[in-house]
This record gives sequence, structure tokens and C-alpha cells, in this order.
Amino acid sequence: LGSNAAGDDAGAAAATALRRCAALATLSVAANEIGPEGAKALAPAIRDHASLRELHLNGNRVGDKGVTSLCVAIKTTKAPFARLILSENFNVTAGGMKPLA
Repeated sequence: LGSNAAGDDAGAAAATALRRCAALATLSVAANEIGPEGAKALAPAIRDHASLRELHLNGNRVGDKGVTSLCVAIKTTKAPFARLILSENFNVTAGGMKPLA
């Protein structure tokens, strides 16, 4: 689902995909211009998913608020989550990375 420049709609579409694909282990929505609202839309689906291990969000613009939403979801999921890729999200500040700790 990467490189579509779909914006926040890509976050909502990814959430729908997670809800429909219970066995999905890796989701890549890289380079889709997903912003904070798209990340917030995706977060509940991550939290509720049972098998997601990796999420590739590199090359988006999720921002500090998006990182916080994603981290809350990842920390509360029962899935065996192991890898979040956020490289090239240039609007995430050093303070925005604190929830990753």
C-alpha cells in the first residue's frame, strides 16, 4: 500500500485492512503522506489487531501527535509487535520521540 500519496485516507484504509485481515503480520504504508490524523485513525486497529508484528510508516508526516497515538496503541496491543519504522517523518521532533522509549 506504499507510495500512493493518499494522505490521511491511507491511514483509514490501512485501519480497514487490519480489521479485515486478522492474520496480517506486516503492514507497509510508506510514502503515503499520512499525517497525524491518519495515524490516529490507524491506532485503534493496531491496538485491536492480534498478529501484527511490523508497521512501516517511513516517508510519511505523522508528526508528534501521530507518534503518540501509534505508541499508545502498540503498547496496549496483545499482538507480538516488534518493529515500527518511522524514518523520514521529518515533522517528528525529538520530543515527539519520547513515547517510543
